[in-house]
Amino acid sequence: MATGNLNGVGRNYAKITAPTTASASTSADTTNVTVTYTASNLGPAATSYVVTAANTSASTSATLTTSGSTVNLFPGGTYTLTLAGQNYSGVGEPITISNTFEIPSTYVLVGTYDTSSTYTIPSGVTKLAAYVIGAGGGGGGGGGTNSNNGVTGSGAGKH
Repeated sequence: MATGNLNGVGRNYAKITAPTTASASTSADTTNVTVTYTASNLGPAATSYVVTAANTSASTSATLTTSGSTVNLFPGGTYTLTLAGQNYSGVGEPITISNTFEIPSTYVLVGTYDTSSTYTIPSGVTKLAAYVIGAGGGGGGGGGTNSNNGVTGSGAGKH
């Protein structure tokens, strides 16, 4: 790789060398991905790195300045992750971190039920969360003192 000054202008315009190693990790039930890398010591130095995550329905990229940075991805997809160095010369050639990086699905509101009903769990669903609010009970009366409230009879107002 050429690293000398081109046309004697005092700047190095050679392409940035890709990181020598890169990896990505996530824990269960999160869309946060931690990207770690080892910068190359060949050629011009990168001032930051661009991580790109793409799948069939979404693509996102983020600029990282330190190894171990976290990127937030969309849930429920398998991504191809790449990493490339960048500096004043532009973005260098990317390396592939993973072709099959899977982000777990997160909870999605499926329905709201306000009466008795049956819910059938779709195939492939392995977790279910429910938010339940109970009310009613049909009375029961309030606390406090008891008085005859205008009731007449042999036991009215007696405790």
